[in-house]
Amino acid sequence: MLNRTMRASLLYPRYRINLQSPLSSCFPLLMLGGGSFLNFRALSSDARPRRTPFEIISKILGTCHGNTKKTALMYDSSMSFKQLTGYLDLMLGAKLLLTENDGSHPVFRISGKGRDFLRAYEGLMTLME
Repeated sequence: MLNRTMRASLLYPRYRINLQSPLSSCFPLLMLGGGSFLNFRALSSDARPRRTPFEIISKILGTCHGNTKKTALMYDSSMSFKQLTGYLDLMLGAKLLLTENDGSHPVFRISGKGRDFLRAYEGLMTLME
C-alpha cells in the first residue's frame, strides 16, 4: 500500500512534495484520493537555481553594449519592469551604466567602469569552473 507521498511522487515525479505545511501556500494545491491536500512546488531536478545579483548585473551589462531601451533590457535579462528598475537605479548610482535620452525614451549603455566590472566578473567565473 502506498502512502500519500509515494502516490504523489509516482503521479508527479518532477515535483517535490511538501507535506509539512499543507496549507502554507494555497496555490497550487493538488487533491489526491481520500480528500487529502498536498502542497507542491515546481522544483524539477533540472530547474535552475536562483540567479545572484552579480549574475543579473552582468547580464544587464552584457546587453547594454549599444544604446539599449529599458524594454529590451527587461526581455533580455528575464526580469519584470519593477525588478529591472531597481537594478538600473543601483547600476546608475554605481556608474556602471550611462543614460541618455533618445527622443522621449531613455537609452542605456555600458560605461568604462561597467566594462571593467563585466571583465572582472567573467574572469572570476572562468576561475570557478
